[in-house]
Amino acid sequence: MVERPIKIGDQVQINDVSGYVTDIRIISTLIRTYDGLLVRIPNQQVFTTNITNIVGHPVRRFEYTIRIRYSDDANAAIFLIKDLIDKEPFALLNPSLRFS
Repeated sequence: MVERPIKIGDQVQINDVSGYVTDIRIISTLIRTYDGLLVRIPNQQVFTTNITNIVGHPVRRFEYTIRIRYSDDANAAIFLIKDLIDKEPFALLNPSLRFS
């Protein structure tokens, strides 16, 4: 508990429970799942298993697969996508885009 890997409001996955941390108490942590259920997890279990903190770091990588028809111009599609990403203020310049 000294590490404080999670805080109230974080989106987490602990074992098979995913959702928002709503409260961290002495004995248990409360998670509101994405479908609205309130799940109480004993802290002994919380802090002895893997915790994935989805919002723990502000920079995350997203990967998208974009498909176009054979009849479409692939170079034009790549140009449009790069242009959109270049205009996005939160897109990182490094690492650069990867097209395969």
